[in-house]
Order: sequence, then C-alpha cells, then structure tokens
Amino acid sequence: MDIIISSMYFYPEMTGIGVYSYDFAKFLVSKGHNVKVMTSFPFYPQWKKFDGYPSRAFFKESISGIDVFRCWTYVPQSPGSLKRILHELVYSLLSFIKMMSIINGDLLICVSPPFFSLVTTSLFCKLKRVPLHIHIQDLQPAAAIELGMIRNKKLIKILGTLERFSYNSAALISSIGKDMNENLRKRGVEDNKLLLFSNWVNLSDENIVASDPVSFRNKYSLTNKFVVLYSGNIGEKQGVQTLLETACIAQKEDESITFLIAGDGVQKQNIQERAKALKLQNIIFLEVQPKEEFCNMLASSDAALVMLRKEVKEIAIPSRLLNILAFGVPLIASVNKESETAKIISCLPQQVLVSPEDSNELFKRIIFFKENLTWLDSLRCAEKRLASELFDRTKVLSEMLRELESRYKKNSLN
Repeated sequence: MDIIISSMYFYPEMTGIGVYSYDFAKFLVSKGHNVKVMTSFPFYPQWKKFDGYPSRAFFKESISGIDVFRCWTYVPQSPGSLKRILHELVYSLLSFIKMMSIINGDLLICVSPPFFSLVTTSLFCKLKRVPLHIHIQDLQPAAAIELGMIRNKKLIKILGTLERFSYNSAALISSIGKDMNENLRKRGVEDNKLLLFSNWVNLSDENIVASDPVSFRNKYSLTNKFVVLYSGNIGEKQGVQTLLETACIAQKEDESITFLIAGDGVQKQNIQERAKALKLQNIIFLEVQPKEEFCNMLASSDAALVMLRKEVKEIAIPSRLLNILAFGVPLIASVNKESETAKIISCLPQQVLVSPEDSNELFKRIIFFKENLTWLDSLRCAEKRLASELFDRTKVLSEMLRELESRYKKNSLN
C-alpha cells in the first residue's frame, strides 16, 4: 500500500509522539509498504527549530526509506494557549497545501495532536477520496479545556463542531488507551470505528540490554545516592511543581536523595527558576538525553516518577511510562487513581500509586522505596512482565498492521 502519515512530530525529535510516528513508519517500510510522511521542521521539545535545516517554507528529505515532506510553522518561544493554537493552525494549513499539491496514497494516517490537522486531513481525504485513519495520542482540545487553558465558550463550541466533522470523516479512529476510546464514544464515535493502538517499547533494544548505570552515576557524582528520576515533558499537564515541594522536604529530611529532572517543555524555565529561588541543592536538571545515555540514566535510577495533575484522567498517558516498565525501574505514579495510567498499572503493587499534587505523600513513598530494597526487586520483575504482556513492539505493531491490511489492502488493489 501507499501510506501517508501526517504527524507534526517526527524524527529527529527523539521524545514524545515523534518517536512513535517514526518507528511506525519504519516498521511499515520493513513490511513492504511505501510510506510518505507530512511533518514540520523539528522543534520539540525545545520549542526551537533544530539546527541543520534550511530556512524555507517546504523541504523534502529521505529518512530510512521514507519520503519526508516538511513544512514551516510558527514556533513560539513561550507557547501559551493562543500562541499554541496559532502554531498548530499554521502547520495544519501549510501541510494541507503541500499534501494537495504533491501527495496521494491508499490510506492517510493522521496523528493528533495537533488538533487542526484532523480538520485539514479530513478535507484532504474527502477531496482525494482517500480513507482516513485518525490516531489519537493526546485528546485535544479536551485536555486544554479540562485544564482550564481554553475557557471561551464560543471557541469551545467551534472546536467541538470541527472535532465532530473530523471524526465523522474518518474510516477508523484509534487511540493509545481504553479510557480515551471511551471518551471518544461519549463524543459520538461509533464502536465499529474505534480501535486500541497503544504505544510500545522495543524490549530487544540493545541499549536496554547493554545499559551502563555505573558510568552515568560516576558522571553526575551519584555514588551512594538514592536517585529519583523524572524524565519527560515538563508542561502544563505534569504538575512538576509538586516535585520541587517534595525536594524541599527531602533536603531537610534525607540528604542521600537526589532528584534528576531530565527533559524539556514549556514549564522548564519556570521550574528551574523556582528551584533556584528555593535553594534546592538536591536537584540536577538535564536536557533531553541521546538514546544510549537515556538508557544509562534509566538503569542508574533507584525510582522513576510519572506525574500528572489530578484533573488529568483519560486525556493523556505519559510516554515515559513504557520505558520505565521495560527497564524495571521502580515506579512511583503520582496520578489520579481513576486515570488511564492508574488502570494500566493496576496489576502492580498498590504502593506504586500516589495521590497527585501531594508532596508529603510523595516523599513518604520515596522513603518507603528507599527502605525496602528487597521488595523493589519483585516490583522490577512485575514491571518487566507488564511491559512484555501489553507493550511489546513486535506484538503491538504487527496487530495494527494486520488490522490496516484487512481493512484497506483490498481497496488499494482496485
């Protein structure tokens, strides 16, 4: 089949949605399909266009046998709600223009966010008579409304209308979680359109097998420290402020605890400034790590945090969760007990779950982990087993490909 993937986030972005869009595209190519990708110039999570790309509206390159078409978009340095809407709208419109001029195929897979790409790819598919598969990584605009980032009633109504138009246009709609699919049902999506397409992890990755925790600990002077890692997006949904409050308690109560905050996002600068104002000496801030070093960092950690604000339930699942499970890093999930994340890890011991935005409880749980090292060994095994059962790359991608081929391959042969 000739498959088009529309994904604003793509390689060389090595965190978040871009990782999965690139890996899925490579998998499709390895199975004999022709793949074209419509994307932006890389900018995430630093919110700055990567070096090495030309300053022009459009650019084409070939990556791993994939034709990659890039288009310019406005990238705000401080992406508040309105700036982010403009950022996504510009990309969605320019990518639509580029696709209409050069791209055709048997199937278009639109990865969302961004939300407005749902609308423009729906129009593209109607005009080109191409089946549309929408894949939801994060429910927009539901997340922005739920978190209070969008409050204008007229704008909410307009977004709802555009959302219904897009969902009605799609032949298939998948998401990364069961609760996300339930949310889509409540929005009027028919059951026969819905499919679960979870994110995945490559359990045979050589970087997992050959990770070197000793070198990482030596590099950052972490010998004899109990290392608590937060890695991922530092944005509105995560509530990383709670981690700073926990670090304040730890600095007074237990100097052996060191926190690593690795990643980027719209709230990183604020978090760094707040940590400096609090005179926190037990936090090390790191940039997004290259893959090998990221694996070393995970392997060197005594505990890893997943954090979401208490309002976040079915609208998002932290992408780093799967890496933590695959490595068997003892997990502490500071999330709503009704969230999709909590349901995914429900088979793990209840001690992994902590009330969100509660720094005192989070500190007590870290101390519990620190004082029960033998218990942590059983937790590591349970996490690896969960990753293998639910999120193994080969299983997840093979099942999705079988679904796509059964639905669309006949159409491509006509």
